[in-house]
Amino acid sequence: MITVIIPTYNRGNKLLGAVESVLNQTYKDIELLVVDDGSTDNTESIIKNIQDSRVKYIWQENKGACVARNTGIKAAKGKYIAFNDSDDVWMEDKLEKELDIIEKYNADVVFCKITQKLGNKYYELPRKLKEGFQALPVKNLQGIGTQSLLFKREVLTEFKFDEKIPRFQELDLLLRISESKRFTFYFLNESLVNYEVGIDSISKSGKKLEIACEHIEKSRKNFKKMYPEMSREWAGIFYTLAEENITEEKLDLCLRYIRDAYHYETDRIRLVVKKMKILAKIMKLILF
Repeated sequence: MITVIIPTYNRGNKLLGAVESVLNQTYKDIELLVVDDGSTDNTESIIKNIQDSRVKYIWQENKGACVARNTGIKAAKGKYIAFNDSDDVWMEDKLEKELDIIEKYNADVVFCKITQKLGNKYYELPRKLKEGFQALPVKNLQGIGTQSLLFKREVLTEFKFDEKIPRFQELDLLLRISESKRFTFYFLNESLVNYEVGIDSISKSGKKLEIACEHIEKSRKNFKKMYPEMSREWAGIFYTLAEENITEEKLDLCLRYIRDAYHYETDRIRLVVKKMKILAKIMKLILF
């Protein structure tokens, strides 16, 4: 049996699509745990009105999505565990295809591509991986979402989501699993998840991004040398945040993001040029 865990908070208006995409899987031996992280909307009534014995509703006080995921892991009865988000939709054969990989190759973790909707454009992620076993699948920030993963239960018995970091929780989890070198990862080069970027975008949560980056970096020696792609991406994100905050009222914030970017920047001309352009805009603001 596969346990599927959906953490949710005040997503009653979107939740049914995610739930139905799980219940409509071609692989039927599942239990679906909807872990309600203290919602104040109609989430409970929506779930309890679903006429399917495989669905179980768990309520907890509002403590965050990662606490909800860990609550689901503790309650799970399945031999395998998967996650969906409350506004994302799976292809109907997602679990069947991933379970087939686990049984065929004895992989410990399987992940597929996701199709990301950003505005009116669609992107398939991750872009650069080839199908097969991956020694270290997490080298950058893009492409491996929680909703794309299927785990053997024993992996999540040993490793849980870090409940203290506010962003990149799946990245942190996968880094820790990968670095243990005790479990194998298999990449299925097929998009089986439709993912929509929510309103809680990076540009609206700079402080959370800072905390998450610092947490992930400080737990590893020589982080930039180990993960240069990831470091460069963080630098690019902080430069983008700096550019979005070039105003007299937010100048201190802008300069802080430039310092953050400089900290993570590795040798790449494009990022250096971007930094100089931002500084030129700041000088223009100050002088004129």
